[in-house]
Formats: sequence, structure tokens, C-alpha cells
Amino acid sequence: MNNTLKGNIKHIVDERGDRIEFKSIVDSPCRIRYMFDTLNIYSGYARRMQLDSYMMKTSEEIKKYYLILQEIHDIFCSGSEQKLAKERLQHKFCDLKDIGWTLNELLDGRVLDDIELFEIKALALLSMDVKEILEASGVTNVMLPDLNDEISILDPDGLKIRSFYIYDSYSQELRQLREKIGKSEIKQELELEEKELECKIREKLSAQLLPSVKKLIKAMETLGELDIYLAKAEQMAFSGLVFPQISTDGSTSYEEMFHPFVKSRIGEEFVPVDIEFKDTPVVITGANMGGKTVTLMMCALCQYLFQFGFGIPAKRCSIDIKDAIYLTVGDEQDISRGYSSFAAEMISVNKVIEGAERGERLLALIDEPARTTNPVEGRALVQGLLDRLSGYKLSLIVSTHYNTNDGEYKRLRVRGFENGKMDYRLIEAKKGDVPHEAVRIAMMLGIDEKWLASAQKYLKN
Repeated sequence: MNNTLKGNIKHIVDERGDRIEFKSIVDSPCRIRYMFDTLNIYSGYARRMQLDSYMMKTSEEIKKYYLILQEIHDIFCSGSEQKLAKERLQHKFCDLKDIGWTLNELLDGRVLDDIELFEIKALALLSMDVKEILEASGVTNVMLPDLNDEISILDPDGLKIRSFYIYDSYSQELRQLREKIGKSEIKQELELEEKELECKIREKLSAQLLPSVKKLIKAMETLGELDIYLAKAEQMAFSGLVFPQISTDGSTSYEEMFHPFVKSRIGEEFVPVDIEFKDTPVVITGANMGGKTVTLMMCALCQYLFQFGFGIPAKRCSIDIKDAIYLTVGDEQDISRGYSSFAAEMISVNKVIEGAERGERLLALIDEPARTTNPVEGRALVQGLLDRLSGYKLSLIVSTHYNTNDGEYKRLRVRGFENGKMDYRLIEAKKGDVPHEAVRIAMMLGIDEKWLASAQKYLKN
């Protein structure tokens, strides 16, 4: 692990509210955008669905979501048997369009034109094609509505071709009129009569399709969801992600947790982290470049991934459900509002206290609080924050350089330098156990030797 993510990071907080949209957290400093950008979603409609999706907050909806994802993963992404079926599905998803406007027009009682009728026909044919693939592959947890009746309305000749016009089959009178037009030298009046007949047929077709609006909406949404499920399942297989367990005792634990973005940059040098927490504050200490910030980001990332139905980057995990995630990392300075780094940070951290007092289930991850003030006041503020948030039903993890001897907290520290390299794993720490490795890290970076030698004199004293 390294501090690849630490520069130019902004604070993001989930404001209180019943529903948190994915698009509101996609630019969180935990880098969940990387997870979104690496999803192979094939339709623009499904990508918008994912951005508009809400964070799940009950065990029932999370269980239901992962049940479907598990089936899609096991059938299409755990072997080569269904590779062709998966590719056929992905090819089909390329044709999925958002026809919500057309369906609203139909619901409002408007007569649809040929393009709008084509859109409905294309959706119905697509849905039935995908339904056949799912049934042949053994998928049981994704149910698409039967749209054979709707196809029959829009495809009276049964050709199953993705096109539409007012077919002769709709009216014997229309057929005869068109034959007459083909033989006549004076066509203007006959063509006007043809248009009037076509308008009546469109009106009849729109009336026939009106009762099917809910089925058509269901088909469109289910196809979009399936595109997302398959993309998430494929991402899990490619990136080595796992299915989470839902915690039943309020605790959260990760074994060999990693950050996919950082790992993609540094490869096998990435050191996975084990961590477990509940409602007792956790304090992580360690030198700069010790991976503390990335650990906090990983905890935030995994919590979001869990409650938005992604695979989790870990070997094993059990995760508690939260109402909101607070992640405070990097420089909090807000020039636009005239806040200094310290002032902006204090305001952000205060939101955690406000959420705790409201009784929200929170995951609060605070990186190096009060580091921009003097060490005496900084340590007092960190110690006071830990005291203030003890006893609430929230999960709090704070990384700090300060020595927090008071209070009964869970203390962890980065293992540090071993055998000439940095070990980013977390181990239990005792009170007052604060690593002093800044000079050693500076030496590793090739910093001026005379400066560091002078610093070491003061350390010895």
C-alpha cells in the first residue's frame, strides 16, 4: 500500500436524508468512481440507472440484491460454459434504449407515431430475446414479463424484424387502397385517404398498447438492471472481488482488504489489510507514508460498495449496514467559503457529532484530525473527540500522529519498517505506542543527509 490517493482530496459527507444516490457519492475521495468506470455496462440507460440508484439500508433489500448478483455471477462469470450466452446478452444490451418519454406519452392517452411504435416493438422484441437466453441458461431470479401479445400487436406478420410501419395486415381496406394507389395515375386523393386510414390504425394500436404500459416499463427497467448485474458480476470475476456477509452483531470485519485503484497502479506490491471494528472507537497510528489514509479510504469504499450492491475487494468480509458514511481526508480548506483548513475540518467533523446525536448508524472515518494546529491543542482535540463520540452506536476510526493515552479505545498501528521495506499491515498497539519513523522514511526518500543527521541528534536527546 502507499499514499497514491492522498493528494488533492476533498471531503465528502452524506447529508442526512432517507435516500443517498450513487451519483452523489461517485466522486468521493474513496475513489468509488474507479469502480463505476470499470463496469462494462453496455447501455447508456443502465449507466444512468446505476448513477440514479439509491444506497440500500435494510438487510432484506441487500440480501435480495446479492441473491440475484450471485446467480448471475455463478452462471455467466464463474466458468466458460456460458461465455457465449453472456456475450449474446451483452450484445443485446447495446440495443437497450430509454423509451420512458414514449411510454409516458402513451400513458397520457396520446396517439403514438411510427417512431414511437417502433421503439415499443424494439423493446418488446429485445425483452423476449433476453428472456429466452435467461431461461436457456437457467436464471430463475430475474423475471421479465411476457410481451408476446404486445409483439403480436406491432408485428402482425410475425416477422420478428426490428422495424415498424403501418402494415397491410392491419386493414383489408388499407390493403385494397394501397393496391389501387399502385395502379392509379392520379394518386393525391387516394394517398390522403391512405393517411387517414393509417391515423385510425395508429389510434387503435395506441389504445391496444395502453394497458401494457406497466409491463413495458417493467421490461425496460429489468433489462437495465440485468445489464448492471452482469457488469458487476464480470467486475467481480476480473478483479477478485467477493460477496459480503451481512453482519448480525453490529461489527464489521475485513480479511485482506485492498483498494482496486491503488492495486491497479502498484500491482503485487500492494499489501492487503485486516481490520475489525464495531462501536468502540478505533485509533490508528503510524508514520507518514504508512498507508493510514488508504486504509480509511478502503473502509469507506467497501461500505459504499456493499450498500450499492458491488463485489467487495477483500478475501472475506462481514459488514454492518450504515445510514451514512463520513470520510474526512486531505486538506479541508474551503477558499470559496473563506474557511481555513482547520476551520473547514472542524465543521466537517462536527457533522459526525450531529449525526451521532440524531441516532444515525454511522461509519465515520477521520484522517489526522487537528493536524494543522499546534501539537498541544491538536492532541487535546483528538482526545476530546474520542471521548465525545464514545458510547454512541457508531463506528469511528481515527488516524493520528498524536499520543492518545487516555480512554479505552481499540488501538492499532501500522507495522512499519521491517527487513528494509514498509509493512502496511495493522497490528494491535498499546497506550503510548506511537511509531517514530519519519526520519527513516526521509532517509529512504534520499533527503539531505546533513539535515537528517541533525534531526537525529535531537531525537537522541
